[in-house]
Amino acid sequence: MSKLDSIKKYSPKIQQIFSFVFLELFTLFFFFFLKYHINQYSIYNFNPYYFGNFIIGIISIINILLILVISIRYPRSDKKSTGILHRFILIKCSALLIVFLLALLGIRDTEMMWGTFSLNKFAPVLFFFIYVVLSLYQMVVAVFLGLNNKINFQKTLYSFLVLVFVFFIFTFLKVSTSVDQTKSIKADFGIIMGAAVYRNNLPSPLFEGRIKKGLELYKSKKVKKLQVTGNNAPGEISEALSASNYLRKYGVHQSSILIEDNSRTTADQLKFIESEFGGNGAKLVIISDEFHSQRIYEMAKFYRLDISCVNSDYELKTAKLLYYRLREAIALILFWLFAM
Repeated sequence: MSKLDSIKKYSPKIQQIFSFVFLELFTLFFFFFLKYHINQYSIYNFNPYYFGNFIIGIISIINILLILVISIRYPRSDKKSTGILHRFILIKCSALLIVFLLALLGIRDTEMMWGTFSLNKFAPVLFFFIYVVLSLYQMVVAVFLGLNNKINFQKTLYSFLVLVFVFFIFTFLKVSTSVDQTKSIKADFGIIMGAAVYRNNLPSPLFEGRIKKGLELYKSKKVKKLQVTGNNAPGEISEALSASNYLRKYGVHQSSILIEDNSRTTADQLKFIESEFGGNGAKLVIISDEFHSQRIYEMAKFYRLDISCVNSDYELKTAKLLYYRLREAIALILFWLFAM
């Protein structure tokens, strides 16, 4: 067989590999662009080593390497097998295009809320989620194809679920690890993260614990000023104003209290902190709870914030603490992957 005949023979295969690599890289870069764009954060701040970005990038690189392995190891692999992998990519690309269209339609600018979850983020998260799930499942399928050029959907599903479970357990253990730097604190601003306000405009016990810790740091001169954060639920004053009233009641002068009352979520509050204090050299300490601090610390890395964390002294019952840690694990996964 001549060289020309050999090239003609394998040309469709080479084109197939090229299209796979191109589409995989395109969807990867498109995902990162949308992730930052939807969150109104500049793509110039992209950090490939941030854990969530790194994980998505590694999955895509593994998928590209696996298609090369399959093509080399099984040069005559049928189109049905490799076609499955291409369909994965096309569906992923379609999901991202829907997110892009939603952004063009301005869905992110709506103000619908369900508890503390912003419904305007539900649709982008849903289609981002489809992208990530398909990328991971595509990797599992490609591994089985690489091993014996066959797909056992039952085994691939089990393997996929095991990977998801392991990742969740890793994240749960992560949020169960407390970040507390009270002893070494000496900061310009102590930032009290908002939480629920009860009837009569009083902070909930959990929120009161954060405020008390902020007051303690201020009285001991470990922080110069206190920044309070948080919006309000219908019929209540804002979390920030409730915290401010509490602090003034216990002797903190109004000039030492800064109020931000537009944020609804931890991500909103960190965005505010980044825009207000990022890059100005101020030393920051964020005051929250033991179950919350690890997620704050991980989110601060995304926003390139140099912060310290201090936990309140409020103690939760075991069942309640477990609930909060489970919720934090899910929230951290969503932020790692989607910055939401």
